[in-house]
Amino acid sequence: MKNRIEQLDSFRGIGAMSVLICHAIPLLTIPLTADKLLKATGVLNGHGFLMLFFVLSGFVLALPFLKNDKIEYTPYIIRRLFRIYVPYIVAISFAIILSQIFLSYKIGNVSGYIDSQWKTVLNGKLILEHIYFIGNIHADSFNGVIWTLIHELRIALIFPFIVIFIKRLNWKVSVLICFGLTTIKGLDIVFHLEKSNGFHISYIDTLSYLSLFIMGILLAKHRVEAIGYFQKLKQINKVIFFIISILLFNFSGLALFDLYEVTKLTAFSKFALIMQEYGMGLGAIGFFIIAISSARAEKFLKKKPISFLGKISFSLYLYHPLVLLSSIHLFYYTLPLWSIFIITIGFSILAAYIAWKFVELPSMRLGRSLADRVSASQRNRIKPQQMVTKNQ
Repeated sequence: MKNRIEQLDSFRGIGAMSVLICHAIPLLTIPLTADKLLKATGVLNGHGFLMLFFVLSGFVLALPFLKNDKIEYTPYIIRRLFRIYVPYIVAISFAIILSQIFLSYKIGNVSGYIDSQWKTVLNGKLILEHIYFIGNIHADSFNGVIWTLIHELRIALIFPFIVIFIKRLNWKVSVLICFGLTTIKGLDIVFHLEKSNGFHISYIDTLSYLSLFIMGILLAKHRVEAIGYFQKLKQINKVIFFIISILLFNFSGLALFDLYEVTKLTAFSKFALIMQEYGMGLGAIGFFIIAISSARAEKFLKKKPISFLGKISFSLYLYHPLVLLSSIHLFYYTLPLWSIFIITIGFSILAAYIAWKFVELPSMRLGRSLADRVSASQRNRIKPQQMVTKNQ
């Protein structure tokens, strides 16, 4: 199996669109029934797709490390930095500039997310925080979506060693490790061990989200068995498998709310987010198994519009808040909100395409080129050493 599984990239595109719609939907007045339908179908399940991103990163990044125990760490880190950090720096620069341009603009009550953004006066400490990036920074100041990237880069620093470690363990032990990591987060909720300066960006949060990466690693490790299991299912059981995946992904939070209403156990409210995110992660694993096992699912996910969204997904995720907030600040008093919603969708996709073509692609190419040079240099240093050993 190739390291890059194209149909899985489409999940990133679908997820980025879901996050965009979640942030922009307050601009529309929609009936309660329509709102519930959009949530039930996953259109308004932005947080679920963020958990899917974590599981997916664990899956796709683990594949090359599962093939052998050799870790070319420096080339790997170079590729990750040019994949995530360089596009981030460009995007956050635009976000900072726009936030200061629109700082004095006054808008009405749109939504909690929109109303809380671009209210921060720039200072040197904030600039340094956003350059340093992976610390416990004030991540909500200019572009709130960067909180997931902080976890991605933190985990990237140790990821190869995590894969090699999980590779040697029984899956049951690995699952226990996941629970152990999440237990630390549970203790943080009870005892307030670490303050988060942004939305869930403490180091303890990273440990909790590491468990979702491990879920992805486990799926990558056992993907052949997972594919074989799914393909042997009868058609009706495949449908049931898909429905269960949807229920876990879209309805874990609702189920926990209902359990709390029935039992009044505070565990179902205090630790609801942790349990909900686990449900979302398990649902994501179900989707991935179907995507890599079913020719029909693969064909659907490779359709050009969905594949296109997959390609620009990272830029769509990074730039849609900039387009949304700029559009609202510019047109709040001149255009109806529904038209601002349409403008946001259209220009977010356009901005994402431009950023993908002129920032992401060049950055990835440069990262691969530098990583290949470092890798070749390392191999060339090893060969003379091996020759000396043989001669001795």
